[in-house]
Amino acid sequence: MISQEVKKSRKKIIGLVFLGWLGFAATGVQAGQVTLDYCLQKAARENPLVLKEQEKLAAVKTYLQEARNSRFLPELKLRLLTGPVTDAKGDVLAPQDKITADELSFKTIGPFFQAELDALQPLYTFGAISSAIKAAGQGVKAEENKVELARADLSNNLIDLYLAYQLAHEVNDLQNDLRGELDKIDQKIQEWLTSGSGHVTQTDRLRLKVFTALLEKETLTSKKGLEQSREVFFELCGVSPAESEIPIAPLSQDISSLPDLQKYLDAAEADRPELKALEAAALAKKAMMGVAESKYYPQIFLAGTFRYGYAPGRTPQDNPFVDDEFNYLYGGVVLGLEQKFGFHLTKQSLNRSRAEYRELVYGQAALKTGIKIEVEKNYRSVQEAVARMQKTEEGLKAGRAWMFAARENYFLGVGDVKEVIDSFGAYLAVKWQSLEAIFDYQKCLNDLKISAGEKPWSKNE
Repeated sequence: MISQEVKKSRKKIIGLVFLGWLGFAATGVQAGQVTLDYCLQKAARENPLVLKEQEKLAAVKTYLQEARNSRFLPELKLRLLTGPVTDAKGDVLAPQDKITADELSFKTIGPFFQAELDALQPLYTFGAISSAIKAAGQGVKAEENKVELARADLSNNLIDLYLAYQLAHEVNDLQNDLRGELDKIDQKIQEWLTSGSGHVTQTDRLRLKVFTALLEKETLTSKKGLEQSREVFFELCGVSPAESEIPIAPLSQDISSLPDLQKYLDAAEADRPELKALEAAALAKKAMMGVAESKYYPQIFLAGTFRYGYAPGRTPQDNPFVDDEFNYLYGGVVLGLEQKFGFHLTKQSLNRSRAEYRELVYGQAALKTGIKIEVEKNYRSVQEAVARMQKTEEGLKAGRAWMFAARENYFLGVGDVKEVIDSFGAYLAVKWQSLEAIFDYQKCLNDLKISAGEKPWSKNE
């Protein structure tokens, strides 16, 4: 029978199929083949999770532009009013056409119009504006790296899924090849049974059919996993699986020379997007401390105002000591200073910003430690995978030799069906172990490169 190890490993393939994130709408491309690099680049540009982070980046950039504009562009406020008011003729000393309550009517009510324009331009803020610009600029850098982080996570999942696709494809090919060999043996059994040579029995044929049935069941399962992995891969890339195909090469058995661990550690510290995002966030919070501290000092500003009011049914008042609320025209520019004395509130705000800044600094240190552990773990996993590849190669050679020998002996009439089935089952098991070792090596190597900050989606752009 097919070993339990093969069955467990088959479940692992199906599990890897669903490593990707489902629910993304695909967009079609012209029919034909596409490369893995093309799919990675397309997903990095058009995947909804990446686009979501890009929209967050666009929103953060508006804060930066707003902070820059506050340095040179004044704050303007315009208010327009209109409504009814009773008519009034004359002035305060000689009123004319005095209207009593009994005489009030629509004929004695007219309209009025008012326009007010205020402008405020900060001149010197003791670092508030410059600190806000720095904070917004670092916020943009943080969001830019979050976009790169989304691309890295997506690419890692896509490459893992592609490797699982390759593995399922090779397992399916292996099962089909073995099925063809079993058909040849079954045909030979039928010939011997028909000729009555006595070399085989019906029990031999039934034993072979049981093994063949189990193999067919595993073949159907791996074929289903192959189709599912292909569909999910293309969905994540935004490529229509019905219109495109990606060439599937065998899992590469080439073992790349592994640079020193320190090279990967240095690259991770310099290129990991989440580390750069947290560093930018810490610098942004540090700049916000400058904004909070500036509230201890006064704000020097230039203010301007323009006022205009007009009521055609009321006589304008020319006496400067009389307040006319409906007919007026004036404006001016002043230099001002504003000092807020809520120092206790400013102190608490500053302490809060300092605590948040220290939290980010400590988080950055913890993240560096976590990344270092992750890179070291992935590096050791690659080394272990290389060792497994080399060890399974010896078993694969022995299993292949046993299978060929058992088959040839059977055809020569000096072997039995049980040994053939045992040799086929053993070969299937060791071949699976070999493919799994190759898959693990390729996956671990990809994990190591991603953990060191490599950007596979940016190749050949």
